[in-house]
Amino acid sequence: MPLPESFFNDLRAMYAQGRQVSGTDIKDLSASTGEPFGKIVDEIAHYLAHGFDSSELPYEFCDSVINDLWGLMLDAGELSPLACRVFEAFDAGEWYRPDWPHDDPVETFTRPLISEILASERR
Repeated sequence: MPLPESFFNDLRAMYAQGRQVSGTDIKDLSASTGEPFGKIVDEIAHYLAHGFDSSELPYEFCDSVINDLWGLMLDAGELSPLACRVFEAFDAGEWYRPDWPHDDPVETFTRPLISEILASERR
């Protein structure tokens, strides 16, 4: 069962107000949907990847959410392979490399990695 669109609307509003997704948010969502933690994290990771790839979601939002999810996955002891790949893709865009002074790490690293993740899902 896909997560309700209202959750994603709430997620965007939450981050616009400076709030982060919490373990309680995920537990409440799990209780209301019947979906386990790993499935919820995967769906959020997919939402972020797809939204960024289509330029509907900004990098900063996606990076913030996936960083928070990373912490929640570590706390729960459940590392979703999809969410880990999405985390690594956004993490690659967080810093400039001194040997690439004119480089935009988001466009050089994150965008191609996200496209690759989505392409591998379609196979």
